[in-house]
Amino acid sequence: MSSHVFQLPAVSNASPSWGSAISLGPSLGRTQHLMLYNKSTTAIVEYSHDGTNVHGELDPADGTRGQTFDGYSAASIYLRIKTGSTGPASVFVKAWSGGGA
Repeated sequence: MSSHVFQLPAVSNASPSWGSAISLGPSLGRTQHLMLYNKSTTAIVEYSHDGTNVHGELDPADGTRGQTFDGYSAASIYLRIKTGSTGPASVFVKAWSGGGA
């Protein structure tokens, strides 16, 4: 099991980049489960599985601040503050294989 809190800085540009991939842990290889949780109360965080496309948002205002993936097959995830949203934000990332959390 691998879990970390990642700090995303405030963005001042109109087109934030994805930055570096967040590795989900060398011991997991291609993980089976992934949980993302936006600890911010205001900042909207976007996530991407490939570092190119937006695959979803973690938005504390609309009830999607957390997301869990079962059968997740990528070895990394990308996070950024959504354009127009204010940061910084902290995102809890947990990845594990097997049946338990």
